Amino acid sequence: MTQPHVVASHVLWRHNAGLQLARMPWIPWTPRDDYLAPLNTGVRGQEDTVDHGGMVEQVLDTPSCEVIASNLGANVVSVSDWLAHEAHPRRGPKLEWTLAGDFASYDVAKDYVAPASVTLSRKTWCTVCHGPGRHYMQTRYLDCKCRSECEKRLKIMHCLHDGRSVVYKHGQYGDCIPPHPGAMTRCIRNHADRLFAEGITPSRAQHRLKNVVPANEMPPLKQFQNRACYFRLSTLSEHSKPAEMAKLLMASRFDPRMGNSEFFSFGFSVSDGAPDIGYGGATGVFKVGVTTKTLLRTMERDPSTFVFHWDATYKINSMAYPLLICGITDPGGTFHPVGFFLIGMESTDEYEWAMNALMSAYEEVVRSRLQLDYVMADAALAPIAATKKIPELNVKKLLMCFYHCVACVYKRLGAVQPRVIALVLRHLYRMHYSRSKAECDLYWHEAQEAWGGCEVLVSKNFTRYFEDQWLGGDCCNWQVYHTPPGFPTTNNPCELFNKHFKGIYTQRTIHGLCATFVLLGDVAVEYSTSKKLPFELTALPGVKLRRRFSLLMAHDLLQVVPPHEEFQLGPDDLRIVGIVPTLAISMAFAFEDDAGENEY
Repeated sequence: MTQPHVVASHVLWRHNAGLQLARMPWIPWTPRDDYLAPLNTGVRGQEDTVDHGGMVEQVLDTPSCEVIASNLGANVVSVSDWLAHEAHPRRGPKLEWTLAGDFASYDVAKDYVAPASVTLSRKTWCTVCHGPGRHYMQTRYLDCKCRSECEKRLKIMHCLHDGRSVVYKHGQYGDCIPPHPGAMTRCIRNHADRLFAEGITPSRAQHRLKNVVPANEMPPLKQFQNRACYFRLSTLSEHSKPAEMAKLLMASRFDPRMGNSEFFSFGFSVSDGAPDIGYGGATGVFKVGVTTKTLLRTMERDPSTFVFHWDATYKINSMAYPLLICGITDPGGTFHPVGFFLIGMESTDEYEWAMNALMSAYEEVVRSRLQLDYVMADAALAPIAATKKIPELNVKKLLMCFYHCVACVYKRLGAVQPRVIALVLRHLYRMHYSRSKAECDLYWHEAQEAWGGCEVLVSKNFTRYFEDQWLGGDCCNWQVYHTPPGFPTTNNPCELFNKHFKGIYTQRTIHGLCATFVLLGDVAVEYSTSKKLPFELTALPGVKLRRRFSLLMAHDLLQVVPPHEEFQLGPDDLRIVGIVPTLAISMAFAFEDDAGENEY
């Protein structure tokens, strides 16, 4: 581009793109005859050059504009000459607009002028209403698209304060072609979007709108499906794009200045302004945690007053990543979630990372180290091995979920006669309800004798399997005497929370990874505010337990069994014994079926 040579006046210079105006020190306006007079005054030496933020003011030692033009060639044009040039563009003819209608919202106004496309939009001070104070309105100019030869133009003035819209039209000389029957208008689209946000499927959304939309105007199901797909991707973040996930993680990264009930993400480092996480394959396993300060402070108490649970649930997101839910149970049996983890796979490394990340976040918030006395696990080896790899937790006892013990025993037995199952469960429940290791050993010797006399169990080598798997190693703490009084002996509180999470929050549908992350943040906030339950310090039987006890007593399914003669109780001692009656054989998984009765 040619360098501008500017004198103490307003001039234009020519370059490849045309003419541009160089804004120099202001000169009072004079009539056209005297416009060039200032060029002959106030001229200093040629050696002075001043830079005005990229615009060069070169002061020339010439007495006249003609000499300036002769020195600078054809690059100098007087502003007055340029403004008076015949080729200077002028404003187009003023259009005559006819009022077409006044509407309560822009959506209704847009449906009235459909089909039309916006060609220009601008924001100005509002002239539509006489609302309080000065506010803006949005003016949109549209071209009618009913047919290619239609010359109608439209103008919609939309008040941004109260939503009122006024429609004007110009150039209509006949009726426009009506829109295609069954087209999805903006009003129908807004109704459908509200239903999609609640998790309603396209077919159910179409059915619910039958009382709002006439039958001849109802769009086909295909349009509802397309709109649902677009709305889920654009508004609900129902996708798994790494770039969008990185933005979500950086926006919610832990900050000490965050509020107590504000969720944050943790468990990753930041490199060059981006989260250092894997997305599968060569980038590594995806791992991220979500929690709040309030949830973490739930564990800020004596570690002997709660049991730590962690369990993975599945079929949550489109990437098939497991969701690891961590929480604690108080003596009253109430489950309190403390953190959520999205992990790309289940292995010892992922569980170890999750526990270390939870410990780091807890130490950052509470300013003390996390200590756990009791950790409840299922029959999987990964959580047990991960807990044993972290001695800083000072875990006193790894508890085994009794439900998983029973489920694995059923799986080992396979298809056998009911009398064989009853024989196994009778001794299994006796060992489970034993009050000490000595009593459990006594019942184990009795079970060995009984199981050794059963040909079916002998053929399956069941006695040796049970001894190696459930009486030795890391899965042996499933008896009640290992668990503190009042605490559950199964992982059922965490399982019930998983069921509640799927039924209420995900509605048993698969979500994108980004939407799952946002959903976990919302759940963490809810359990930090409206759904936060008090921490009970005393063990009390629940309403359901008392109701079930009364029901069993009414059907004569409970009886008092005297203890073994080697473990006689004192006159003031009370012992609760689990009895396996005949009906219990078919009710071995009753507590799993009844889990649906629990409502949060």
